[in-house]
Amino acid sequence: MCTAVLKDRTTESATYQLSRVVPTGEFGVANYGEAHFLIPLDSKDEVASREQSWAEIQEYHEHLPIEQQDANAWAVSRWLAGVLAPLGNSFLEIGCGAGRNLRALADVAPSANIAGIDVNESALSLARREVPSATLSASSLYALDDWGGASVDVVFTSGVLVHVPHTEVAGVVREMHRIASNAVVHFELHGPDHPYDYHRYPRDYGALHELLDLDTETTYEVFPRDDFRSMGTGSFWLALLVAVKSQRQF
Repeated sequence: MCTAVLKDRTTESATYQLSRVVPTGEFGVANYGEAHFLIPLDSKDEVASREQSWAEIQEYHEHLPIEQQDANAWAVSRWLAGVLAPLGNSFLEIGCGAGRNLRALADVAPSANIAGIDVNESALSLARREVPSATLSASSLYALDDWGGASVDVVFTSGVLVHVPHTEVAGVVREMHRIASNAVVHFELHGPDHPYDYHRYPRDYGALHELLDLDTETTYEVFPRDDFRSMGTGSFWLALLVAVKSQRQF
């Protein structure tokens, strides 16, 4: 058992029953329904501690071999690949994990140039086996300078921006639009903004793109919870944003 105080968030404390021994230190709380995960802070800021945790996490469900992942997740990846394929011939996934989306995309667009980045090396090792033709690299979504302007037709995320704090997400989205020549696509968690749970930040991506005033033709669809694309979300919904650039090069 341990007692935790959420500094700068509440004056109240909470008592947790731990599934394993953890060292003394400061942790951020990642909320998974009735279960909470503790993310070490180590005096780092919110962005750095979160990214280090994702780089080191083991046995995360999105980082397992594809055959061990949820069957519905593979169905979603095949659907997403069908959305992406008509938008161009080169693709970059930000936060590709074990490569499930890239594998589905390679199946429907075998001649496409496919690339992905992720901070987790063990996940990338699986992605390299799944999609050997893809260009994959260990890289941060906060450091996209190596990708030139309009150098990839389509840049996309799937369940990744949900882990980006509200203060940082606009900068990441702008960088994706800088890199993309044709379109930016997000398949992300939709819901009312809330300030903190240290794991996921739902938001309205349609409203975010309007706020950024990008020169795109944007569609935004939120899927009901009984739709296969929103299954497993529990508290929120999943949504698809497709932002096609007005000066696209199809």
